Amino acid sequence: MDENNHEVSERYYKAGSAVELTCLATQVEEPGDYVTWRHGDTPLSKGISINASLGTGVVVTTLTVDHALKQHSGNYTCAVGSLASATVSVHILNGKTGYIV
Repeated sequence: MDENNHEVSERYYKAGSAVELTCLATQVEEPGDYVTWRHGDTPLSKGISINASLGTGVVVTTLTVDHALKQHSGNYTCAVGSLASATVSVHILNGKTGYIV
């Protein structure tokens, strides 16, 4: 999700800037329905903050990269157990940030 709570499939960031990706999962009923993040095929555990509210069936997780480098480009996927997943393609640019419309 972006800062306006819209689902996105691509994000562009300037090298050295902070990258923040948010995953919102609704209708989560079981504690086993945990959210995981991957960069490509690599599971991630550092730089992730979790704000979980299982009582209301909503889990929000945020992945943060403080100083993005070119190697942080690629596909990031958040998954809720085996129930659902979403992927966003992150592009780290050497120049200005921009969006393709």
